[in-house]
Amino acid sequence: MDSPNPADPDGSRATLTRFRRGFALTAALLLLFVGLFGFLNFQQGPKLSSAQVDLTGVVSQSGQQLRLFANQAVAKVEADQLTVTPAAAASVSTSGDVIAVQFDEPLRYATDYTVEIAGVTSQYIEQPTTFSYTFTTNAPPLYYLDRGEETDQVIRTGINTTDRTIVYSAPKIQDYAVFDAAVAVIAEDDTGNSTLVLVNEAGNVEDIALPGEGTIDLVRANSVTGYLGFSFTSTGPTPDREFASTLFTMDLNSGRLLTPVTGIDGAPVSALEWLFVPLTSQLVVQNTSQSVFAVDTATDGATVPVGQFNELNSVSTDGRTLVLTDPFGPIAFSLADRTSVRLDPSPLEGVAPFGGTAEVLPGGDWVQQVAIFDEATGRFRNIVVVDDGDASRVLFRTVNDEGSIVSFAVSPNNQYVAIEMVPNIAGSSPDGYTTNGRATEITTVFVDISTGAVVKSVEGFRVSW
Repeated sequence: MDSPNPADPDGSRATLTRFRRGFALTAALLLLFVGLFGFLNFQQGPKLSSAQVDLTGVVSQSGQQLRLFANQAVAKVEADQLTVTPAAAASVSTSGDVIAVQFDEPLRYATDYTVEIAGVTSQYIEQPTTFSYTFTTNAPPLYYLDRGEETDQVIRTGINTTDRTIVYSAPKIQDYAVFDAAVAVIAEDDTGNSTLVLVNEAGNVEDIALPGEGTIDLVRANSVTGYLGFSFTSTGPTPDREFASTLFTMDLNSGRLLTPVTGIDGAPVSALEWLFVPLTSQLVVQNTSQSVFAVDTATDGATVPVGQFNELNSVSTDGRTLVLTDPFGPIAFSLADRTSVRLDPSPLEGVAPFGGTAEVLPGGDWVQQVAIFDEATGRFRNIVVVDDGDASRVLFRTVNDEGSIVSFAVSPNNQYVAIEMVPNIAGSSPDGYTTNGRATEITTVFVDISTGAVVKSVEGFRVSW
């Protein structure tokens, strides 16, 4: 066999040349195919490559977005190209290869939504295509307080489930408040004074020091800012007690310091009623002189007067509207422009009902507890209605109008109203709690505001969403 001649590398050169030519040809063919497929893909119009949405955020607050990512830059999308099923008010905008669909209001819990955008084209060629994306919203947990003969329980459940989890149990639970990572629980000790503990997700319990011996009332939570608030009254034999319904807040994000809320005069506030304003760092207080004012916890307690009113009823879930009561009935007060509208209940069953506590929905309608006098029985029939200013629609009434409606609260996404009621007044009695007392037989029903259907009921009260 002939051996290669090191002095004559022509064979090696020929092999290298053939390799280079083959590689170049292969690379050229690959580029050609890539270009061809790219051109064909380009000619077919944009395609939806991925999507992004916060399934919890879209049910908890307005202004949340579904972001649709295309495989190329797209032309501007107009409002009439957008369809949301089931119907939900939304706007659409484009930026490069992203189409953003922004929902005007929170969406419904545990619901399948399909967002479709017709006639999507690229910025370079008018070859239309349709983007379609379906997602299922989350249903956040809800909590309630169930008082027993010996032990009380804070329960976690869901709007669409019968499962229930005991978050915390103890004798004489007065109230509680829910945060993302903990639950604040107020109970009564053997001396009649209040105790405050924080219970985390693992069940660990942390005792919180109070300003002294006393009782806690009007417990509220702002899970967005992490603030807990309550009124505190010192106990003692003399009338000149140190604290009398004094409003305190505590920022759970920065230690366990209790800070008294100060009024317009700079002095600690004695609260008759107060509420956190949802989605903001504000709270609204009615002091014991019935003056109402707003306080911003993020700006060293800056205060803004609202006025003098008989009652502070509620604040809308979007944080824009207070419901206040004067001698003539409830009023919707805008925190933004300080305008007000009287909430006169519309006729119901052919008569003008007496209007009670109300809560304004973001669209302008309101949920209200009303009463109609029954001449046959000599009693008032309590009814919860939704009113648009022209007509009202019954959401809930007790069976045969024999029970009593205690209070109600609208869910954060405005889909449900939780109604506390005593189904049988004759068979119930006070539970003996001096703070936040209820009847021994109390039930909370959950009603779909759009349909009036009762979707769930629990044996308990003080629902927290």
